[in-house]
Amino acid sequence: MNFCVTEIALEEQCLNIVIQIENANLETNRIESVKKIADNSAKLQKLEDDILASLQNDSGIPLLEDVELINTLNTAKDASDEAKSQAEGLKISMKKIMENREMYRPIAKKASALYFVLFELNVVDAMYQFSLSWYKELF
Repeated sequence: MNFCVTEIALEEQCLNIVIQIENANLETNRIESVKKIADNSAKLQKLEDDILASLQNDSGIPLLEDVELINTLNTAKDASDEAKSQAEGLKISMKKIMENREMYRPIAKKASALYFVLFELNVVDAMYQFSLSWYKELF
């Protein structure tokens, strides 16, 4: 297996490093937004599972008279509406964060290209070998 890093992946890693140094709030906000998006998705999935479980539960009560099912559906609707409105806010926030991140992209692109230039020096002599972690620390 080849465990070499790709230029695009290294560019993203360098971008994260630059942003953590230059604008730590931006990276913190991005990470929090990603977590909130994942939490909302998990919450919606759980609600769907609860609804399906309630529908599968054959208690002999007609669906329109099943109070537990009706309560589950009402809770799911409220939570879904809340999650959708929160998702719209997060989408706008993520767009602004990504636009701000792109300002640092040229630095990350050059750092990634420089790594691969230095990486090729081992063709000249084996003493020019180095690790990715060393380069990231140097960067």
